[in-house]
Amino acid sequence: MKGLFLDQFCGEHMPKIATAFIFITMMWIFPSQNTFAFDDVCSIDSGHVEPTTTIFEDKSGILTLDNIINKHSTEFYPLSKSNLMLHYSRSAYWLNIQIQNKIFFNCTRWLSVGSPRIENIQVYYINNGQWKELKAGPDFLLQQWSIATTQPIFPLELIGSSQISVFVRIAGDLSLVVKPELWSSGQFIESQQESNVFGGLVAGAVLVISLITIGVGLLTRSLLLLSQSLALLSYLIITALLNGYLIFLPGMLSSFRVILTSTMVVSFALTMMYLWFLLKVQYSTWYVKLCYYCIVALYFACNIWSLIVDSTQGRELSFLVLRLIYPVVALTVIVGIKKKIHLSWMAWVMIILLAIQFVLRYMLHLENTPWRTSQDIRGLFSIGPGTIILLLTLSLTIIETRKRHLKAEKLLAEQRLLEHNKLEDLVQIRTKQLQESLNERNVLLAHISHDLRSPLVAIIDSLTMLGTKENHSVLNSIKFHANYQLDLIKELVEFSKNNLKTIELNPSVEFFNAFCLQLEIEGKFLATRRKNHFSSQISQTLPTVVIADYTRLRQVVVNLLDNAAKYTEEGDILLSIECNYIDESCVEVKFSVKDSGPGISSDDTDKMMQPYTRGDNVQSTIGSGLGLSIVKQLLENMNSALHIEHNSEQRGITCWFDVQLMISDESQIESCINESHIPFLIDCDKYSLLIVDDAENSLENLYDFILGYGFNVVTAKNGLEACNILSKEKIDIIITDLKMPVMNGLSLLRYVKSSQPDIKIILLTAQPYESKLDLTGYYFDSVLLKPVGGDILLKTILKVISDANSYNVIH
Repeated sequence: MKGLFLDQFCGEHMPKIATAFIFITMMWIFPSQNTFAFDDVCSIDSGHVEPTTTIFEDKSGILTLDNIINKHSTEFYPLSKSNLMLHYSRSAYWLNIQIQNKIFFNCTRWLSVGSPRIENIQVYYINNGQWKELKAGPDFLLQQWSIATTQPIFPLELIGSSQISVFVRIAGDLSLVVKPELWSSGQFIESQQESNVFGGLVAGAVLVISLITIGVGLLTRSLLLLSQSLALLSYLIITALLNGYLIFLPGMLSSFRVILTSTMVVSFALTMMYLWFLLKVQYSTWYVKLCYYCIVALYFACNIWSLIVDSTQGRELSFLVLRLIYPVVALTVIVGIKKKIHLSWMAWVMIILLAIQFVLRYMLHLENTPWRTSQDIRGLFSIGPGTIILLLTLSLTIIETRKRHLKAEKLLAEQRLLEHNKLEDLVQIRTKQLQESLNERNVLLAHISHDLRSPLVAIIDSLTMLGTKENHSVLNSIKFHANYQLDLIKELVEFSKNNLKTIELNPSVEFFNAFCLQLEIEGKFLATRRKNHFSSQISQTLPTVVIADYTRLRQVVVNLLDNAAKYTEEGDILLSIECNYIDESCVEVKFSVKDSGPGISSDDTDKMMQPYTRGDNVQSTIGSGLGLSIVKQLLENMNSALHIEHNSEQRGITCWFDVQLMISDESQIESCINESHIPFLIDCDKYSLLIVDDAENSLENLYDFILGYGFNVVTAKNGLEACNILSKEKIDIIITDLKMPVMNGLSLLRYVKSSQPDIKIILLTAQPYESKLDLTGYYFDSVLLKPVGGDILLKTILKVISDANSYNVIH
């Protein structure tokens, strides 16, 4: 759409804009000349006169009219075309203009001193025997001006057959263009109208073009076009200020210097930005970029200096900074050639124009050229070259945008064709995969009945043993095998869902040590099915609480344990859980399962990761070959991978994986109790329990649970608070955590056993407590691991009440 808009715009409006600018450029190159050099000013009714003028430089800037009148005529020097332009100076200049009226009657003529940029103009002449003073320029209020026009002008009443001397004082921070002229009323009005018409046409055309190019720059996202159009717009504001248009905002006339300086700094920065993008400085070296930053910073500093400290010195320094543009551009071109930076034809045009300007100004010292005189500097017509360059940049942007548009269309067509071909290939692959999946599911049905029957057989066998073994272990066996059969069914359902969508992880905060111990218990159950010896190695540096998807993580490890137990008979199975590294927020845990079974050949390693695939050396073993496929998919969702290593003794394999987990704390766990209830046959309100735990959630859960059975419950957040409570109240049982601030569980144990040994202490901790004795020989009456079942907690409380010397560790 952008390319279509630009093509349509260029086709309809570019010829009109080009015609208008050819006309404006011709007017700019060949300005109107209508000057008559006569000293007898009243004998000419039309035209204007350049009177004989001499000039005196007041270097102190403080001389008054009386001082100047007393100066000898030899101290004045003639004003000629070579010294019409006065550069930055602290001096004030006095003009002595001799005017003669040879006719016999009075006349009025209008005196213009020079360019509108002169900030302080004071005109003195004798009228009716007295010196009359006229003022104009931004240094004075508009009400003090003789005539409020963009071009300061002063009425002179000339007496017939007389000659008068007119003294004019001029001063200002800017370079001064001095050209005294006398005008008749009609000619001045005509000249002003002509100047205003052409100035308005130029300003209007430049404003319209700038706004159009800003719009095109925003549409095409061209920083080059935006920077140049904004630079041209700011230059238009500068020329308007220097040509007196600030009189239309009289309230801002007193801030002329500040407004002009600010606009000049902005214009210079935008111009340097334009050169930056035009010469592709962003791809150049760091020192070239530094040069551009330094030039802008120096120019800004010099202008601030001119406003605050010394206006003349600041202007001269800023003028010197402008000269640095030429060597910086030259350096940019040289470095660009070395780095093979491709520049557009517009960039080379600008480089050539800057080179020509440098030669004319600083080598040939041609300030005045046929197309640019000193009085035209910063005039409205001086904006013509910048406008032409802006139009060239606009055309360059349109051409490049059109090229990008065509290139994008071509790439889009190629991308569509490529996607179409990929889609056809994908359809063929998916069709083949679907057919293979249907065939493999038929094979699955042949194995599924055996896999789902095996746990039921174990359940029945355990039931038959109820009469010969302790009921506790037999019931645990029944519970495990029933859950194991449920897991098998879940795996089958999970695999079916995985063909439709990616498995989603559901992380939760739980006690990691309890999770590891549960894996140890399940591994032991699985290993004993085929008379294997099971052992485990669980690192003691593991964090207490981590964030993980425990369901998926357990599913992975149990699958590996199940495979090891299924294919190993009367061998060894080792579960290892190690801490690779740990910091304040994260831990990397390595899980590994090592067996002494038949192993897997190197050729079968990759094949084992596919669904329904098993090793060639275990075809006699009943199974579906589904487990490792699910393990692989689950680990991929955990940003991990399964590794299979052959044991060095050429017997069995080791399956391992690493997983990164976020560390949390016990306060994030909702409950440390798995609620299950048993009937309590004692009078609970006779006993007082003190619960000591720094985790608020655990403290509240234990308090609510135990209070529900009728016990008298008191809570404390650390061992020191518990000691204070013990000194005031009678306590029968203490349930305490191990790690707490101020005073931990071991310190509390020493204090209680040494001062009140009849109080029973139960340790409820999230970390395994290996020794029942501490260094002082005291021991806990019972040790429980978080999270604890409600029934186990209640049985433990009942046990320590009935048996003061017993010690038991219950998982």
